Amino acid sequence: MASPMKTSFHPGTSKRMIRANIRLILPIGQQKGVMEILGRYAERTRFLAGCLNCRLYHDVLDPKAIMLEEVWDDESALNRHLGSDSFRDILLVIEMASAAPEVSFIQFSEFSGLERIEQVRGEGSGA
Repeated sequence: MASPMKTSFHPGTSKRMIRANIRLILPIGQQKGVMEILGRYAERTRFLAGCLNCRLYHDVLDPKAIMLEEVWDDESALNRHLGSDSFRDILLVIEMASAAPEVSFIQFSEFSGLERIEQVRGEGSGA
């Protein structure tokens, strides 16, 4: 089973976790090199202060698409990262893309997991 995301929720404060998504369309011939670059980037990023998770996905429905997902403790942690030398790797990969990247930053103050499904479906009710 996959390890759970590190969590950091700040009830009663204005701090909000942020999920950053970057989806890239890259020529098939560049996929291997880009996956290696982004894989090393993700491994380093996971250990940065304020990073709750960093994952790299390859879209099985669109073989040219790769998505990088990062979850940050708060806006200041994300902003430090966006201004870092390490983030230059992402900017270089974006330059290699064959289409404009899809970039989104989503702030959220809470999240749930399996417990929500159990709650909605009524654990043990056979629903």
